[in-house]
Amino acid sequence: KRMMGLTMIQSCLVSVFLENAGETVTCQELAEYIGVSRIRIMTIHSQIDDLVKRGFLSVVDGRVSEKWNMRYSATTSLINAVRYNHEIIPYDYSETSNDDMWQMISSLLHECDYSNISYQYMVQQLRNLISGCTHLDFCRKLGALNLSDDNLVLLLVVCNCLVIKNEDYASTGDYDDIIPYAAYGKIIRQFKSKSNELVVKNLVEATNDDCDEYRLTKDGTLQLLGKAYLKEEEEENASESQKITAKEMFYNPEESAQIERLTNLLKQDNFAQIQSRMSKVGMRPGFCALFYGAPGTGKTETVLQLARKTGREIVLVDLSNIKDKWVGESEKNIKAIFTDYSQKLASSKIAPILFFNEADGIFGKRHTDINSEVEQMSNAMQNIILQAMEDFEGILIATTNLTDNLDSAFERRFLYKIEFKKPSVEVRKKIWLSMVPELGEKNAEVLASRYDFSGGQIENVARRMMVDAILYGRTLTGKEVVSACDEEQFGKKKSYTINKKSA
Repeated sequence: KRMMGLTMIQSCLVSVFLENAGETVTCQELAEYIGVSRIRIMTIHSQIDDLVKRGFLSVVDGRVSEKWNMRYSATTSLINAVRYNHEIIPYDYSETSNDDMWQMISSLLHECDYSNISYQYMVQQLRNLISGCTHLDFCRKLGALNLSDDNLVLLLVVCNCLVIKNEDYASTGDYDDIIPYAAYGKIIRQFKSKSNELVVKNLVEATNDDCDEYRLTKDGTLQLLGKAYLKEEEEENASESQKITAKEMFYNPEESAQIERLTNLLKQDNFAQIQSRMSKVGMRPGFCALFYGAPGTGKTETVLQLARKTGREIVLVDLSNIKDKWVGESEKNIKAIFTDYSQKLASSKIAPILFFNEADGIFGKRHTDINSEVEQMSNAMQNIILQAMEDFEGILIATTNLTDNLDSAFERRFLYKIEFKKPSVEVRKKIWLSMVPELGEKNAEVLASRYDFSGGQIENVARRMMVDAILYGRTLTGKEVVSACDEEQFGKKKSYTINKKSA
């Protein structure tokens, strides 16, 4: 009792389970063994739960929800502790290999599926495994996600199907006898509304309209399991996009919602399905988006991150080579851009993104009073682009800093128009902390409040700070940080103080 830290009641309970080692005991049988009423057993259920939590007992018959009908048995750890007269020793996961880990996960899911252990006990053992195997990359990443019990189990079921069963997705038969009915009903509703944390974190996606079959997203596969588990065609399509360096982006709430919507559209399964349905009803299957706003607000980087997340290649239009001094050549160049893209689209399994970056001059207002060949050429080019966008079947994204000059005919052809505004104070604070974490919360808030910077301007200051720190072999003082911010404002200097000896 003293060695194991048991209460008097728990000692009595453990004795009964040891007496029946190798067998299961219900609460009804427990009451009969001890010679007490059923009501008395009900009052000590918390002590039974504690024994389960500490590894003395395992819970059997996972599909039974009422505690009175639960079946319990003594664990191997408890039996060995009594047999060799030592404290109960938690399982040591430090030598667990990656293969062993997957076999343990698969075994626990299997045991719960066949009602040999309860759902609650399985979840507890899975969490013990994850926390004990932080030397393994998968468990370390899984633990950092902080998922709820039900979503953790669903994610492990999906991963188990891919890793152990070599199946692309998990169907209801893989989880309906594991996850409680009410829980997976809630999961289905959350997947339909896109509110489930596995969807929000872009780890798991539904494969059908009923949202009851699931698979890892490409991001989820790469993040948790690595490239080895991407299908060949997915790896081929993702190869170019994966060369883009991942970068955390910070947006104002309205922009964030619009970009998330566009990202979901560009996920290949969604994109293919939407294109198919639109074609059937006679709608144009192409998608054109315009990102507009002040310089440094993240328009270009957002396009890159969209391509990375959705596994798409970017076809960058070189605007400097479009306009030619010879009559007719510029028009040919424009036509060639769309012809080449169409050929690439036809030969690609995943549609690439045709990217017009800083396209103010291309999508500007057409000339009404034509006074020169240049203006005539400009209008001819724009008419070609307008017709190409009308017949477009792929993905086109354009960025521009000047929206007042946008021709209304172009505006109508952009299905998505997302304005990138300067970040709010709260967003600026997050950007400061992401780029210069050593500033600390208070100083980041001061800089965010005093300097109405775009993300690009904050990055300029952060880069300047890093260069100076390398040159002088030390971190910058608070005064030097403020000076760098003042210089970024091009003469609009204000002296502010941040409470940091060094940044």
